[in-house]
Amino acid sequence: MFCRNEPLARHVDVWLLAKDSPATIAIELARSGGIGGDTVSPETIYQGIYAHGTRGLVGGLGCHLHRPRGRRKRRCRRGETPKKSSPLGTFSLIHLRPEVASARSEVGHFEGDLIIGAGGKSAIVTLVDRASRFNHR
Repeated sequence: MFCRNEPLARHVDVWLLAKDSPATIAIELARSGGIGGDTVSPETIYQGIYAHGTRGLVGGLGCHLHRPRGRRKRRCRRGETPKKSSPLGTFSLIHLRPEVASARSEVGHFEGDLIIGAGGKSAIVTLVDRASRFNHR
């Protein structure tokens, strides 16, 4: 995109050097009608930044973002599905619990809540018996 419209690429370069975010640049370009009729999305700008000078933008613009990164972090390898793990490990889903637990007719079936504090430095766990409503802390 930037290779086809050099004035647009230079305009985005200037705005990135002024520490504007790609979202702000894309919004302002859309409001003004673009440069030569062309506008870009924030994702296109990010792709240009992380291409390190190979897609029309100047290299090294990543350090001018609010969160300077040399490259994007890959969430998972290509073709893999992301692992969904819980801090509690494996557990039974609520809709798979036994009928006796849902009926609340038997003592000994617990519901639990976990609240994790800022930065994972503190936590509170609450267990409540479903039948008696006795609270274990």
